[in-house]
Amino acid sequence: MLVLGVTAQAWAAEAAWWNTAWPYRVKIECPAGEGDVAQATVVLADRTTDTGRDLRLVDEAGQFVPFVILHHDPKLRTLVALRVPPGEPMHAWLYFGNARAPAFETNQLPGMSAAKAQQMLSQWRKAQQQRDAGTAQQRALEGRIAQMQREAEALRKSVQAPPAALAEADRTIEQLQRQLETVQRRIAELPVPPELPEPEDLVKWQPRRGVLLSVYRKPEPASPKTLLGLNKLIKQSTLEGAGFRRGISDGCNPFGTSDNYVSVYSGWLRIDEGGEYGFCSASDEGSWIMVNGRPILDWPGPHGWQGAGRGQKNGKAILRPGVAHVEYYHEEATGPQLAFLGWKPPGQEHFSAIPEDRWLNVRQATVTGYEGRNKQLLALPEVQVVNTWWVRDSNGQQAALVQYVDQSTCARGKIRTRRWSLGDGLESWSARVQHMYFRTFRPSVELTVTDNRGHSDTVRFSPNIFKVDVQSIEFAYGNEKQYVRHASGYDVSKMERDDLAGYAEFWAHLEQWENLVRAAGSYLDRFGDSADASRVAGLAVQAFLSPGQYNPKRADEMLSRAIAGAKDPQSRRALLLQRGYVLIWHLGEPAAARALYQEVCPPEQLDKEAAPREVRRACLIGLADAALLSGEREEAAALYRRAQWLADRTASEAEALAKKGIYPYSVDDLLSRGEYDWARRTIDEWEDQLPESKMDGYSLFLRGKVLFVEHPGEQALRYLALAEQVAPKGVFVPEAAWLHANCLMAMGRHAEALVELQRIRSDFTRSEFHAQAAEKIKECEGKVPATMSVGAR
Repeated sequence: MLVLGVTAQAWAAEAAWWNTAWPYRVKIECPAGEGDVAQATVVLADRTTDTGRDLRLVDEAGQFVPFVILHHDPKLRTLVALRVPPGEPMHAWLYFGNARAPAFETNQLPGMSAAKAQQMLSQWRKAQQQRDAGTAQQRALEGRIAQMQREAEALRKSVQAPPAALAEADRTIEQLQRQLETVQRRIAELPVPPELPEPEDLVKWQPRRGVLLSVYRKPEPASPKTLLGLNKLIKQSTLEGAGFRRGISDGCNPFGTSDNYVSVYSGWLRIDEGGEYGFCSASDEGSWIMVNGRPILDWPGPHGWQGAGRGQKNGKAILRPGVAHVEYYHEEATGPQLAFLGWKPPGQEHFSAIPEDRWLNVRQATVTGYEGRNKQLLALPEVQVVNTWWVRDSNGQQAALVQYVDQSTCARGKIRTRRWSLGDGLESWSARVQHMYFRTFRPSVELTVTDNRGHSDTVRFSPNIFKVDVQSIEFAYGNEKQYVRHASGYDVSKMERDDLAGYAEFWAHLEQWENLVRAAGSYLDRFGDSADASRVAGLAVQAFLSPGQYNPKRADEMLSRAIAGAKDPQSRRALLLQRGYVLIWHLGEPAAARALYQEVCPPEQLDKEAAPREVRRACLIGLADAALLSGEREEAAALYRRAQWLADRTASEAEALAKKGIYPYSVDDLLSRGEYDWARRTIDEWEDQLPESKMDGYSLFLRGKVLFVEHPGEQALRYLALAEQVAPKGVFVPEAAWLHANCLMAMGRHAEALVELQRIRSDFTRSEFHAQAAEKIKECEGKVPATMSVGAR
């Protein structure tokens, strides 16, 4: 996730500007080391072309240095592989920013004449023929020795074999072994065939070291059956990221979301001993292996890695000492990810991981400074996605902490002000900023710096915040306290629409009600006509209807504000349905709710296809609820039945009876285990699947009971009272009265509790709560002033 980690500093002009048409350059330094390949990451942001055609790499002598663009992200960073002198340090400048620059072969090498190339090819063939002839002679002698050793062993076991024959066999073996040693010595003295050059018009440099991983985003969730089909898919895909790895062993996509992607590994492997090598794959979804351009394994998906953990999926290749080019292809659909390449060298019994030091290493070049031609001030950001965090209890919402550090350079004087526009409507003026984002996207960030001489410069860039749904050492993970600390206090009056919605959702899942109401209120004031207004309003309503924050009037006010600004018909309809529920069950205004449901779906359309089935069903249930609380039980029953007919699947009578027994049992079980949220969700499902069951009041009673245990307050009182109102003779009524009294006592309303307890003593003489009420009455009487009259309920 680290995007940039360089020290940006101004430096004295160590070389003349290569070409004045290029306004920017970055200094790249590579220390001495093994090999001729180095990698460097540079932040070019909005100062380069979309394709990188303006990039030119020039050494201290002003000569072009061959390099390859491995991944170019014009919104942020570019990864390049460059050719460096083996064993020696190198200093070079990467020029960029010329929008009119033509396409350029960045990997062109100084070549040689075709005649010279042909001469070197002949030398290579001669050396290779000598080595092949020696190897064939060595194998023939090894076979002859093995045969003679078997014959000698047979003579020793035979009692009739003459001693002279045995002695002759031993002498022959000794002679053959001396010949073998001579041949092996000659092979060792042969020169290693040189790397073949190419004629001048064909010479292009390509990095031939390290393990390069390139990840492509598939345009569709396809799973090719052949390597040819995979290559066709890659041509249709987008390069998402690239980088050198320490081996071929990954359990995720390090450059983006770990679903629907293709990984292509290209590695250069040091081979010390010639012979037969085995290469195996363990992959989740398809994988293919090629060695020196020859396919040795096809294992197309979809499949898991099971059955390949011991190297069962493998292929073989005969390799000579030197360097082998290994290509590993992996395609991922969804679910777990794995791409692993193992090997079995000659003489090794089992497959194992390939040691990291077997891959030819790539040197690390560093960026030591940026420079703008004739620029007194250059804005430079350092950007790092520090970590990500999946918001608890959310349906996959991910937050991210991103750090920005100002590394701008000033030729003379000093930087006076800096301004970060953070891409979500918020700003900062600090040199170091840690900022939270509440959705996955690429924010368009802008840094503007001004020095004390009046010069100003601006750079724009976009960090990549993608979905991280795997656990891997590639990514860092945050925690709730860290995110709450950073996110508190954001200016909701300036946040962009989608970011503000994510911000509100963040606080809703954490049940930080004050922050949620602040965010949702600002959203409805500023974006009340958006399609997400109903969802955001629902979050605020959730806050005001929560047991510890219960305020149904505020919930209704929030919904009314949202309805007033809603222009999208679907959003307005959803808001009206929400408000109707609040009016019925929390404010006790069934008549007002009826009017809302009839606005959503007029009576003449309830049985027609003019509105979606789920909308008509919701209206019928709402109208039935209003009739039930108005005492119109027959009308309520008829409306509930009509709603049941519109269900996606109508339960049979036996199934409905079974559910009526299962739901209460599940709620009681969840309540006993303290899982209050799941208990309430189960009641929600119960009343949605079997809405007519509300007529017996039991689901309302259990909801009140759960709310009482979780947080004794007004909401618990309301549902306990509603349960008795709907079913005054229900078997649960004594317990509902008992819970009602205890809830009032917990709220300090002892006079009202005393009335309820006296009712239990007079009306429920046979219940288990009759005797318990007597003790509670004494407790309440001790806390109710004698002058206060206690009337009947």
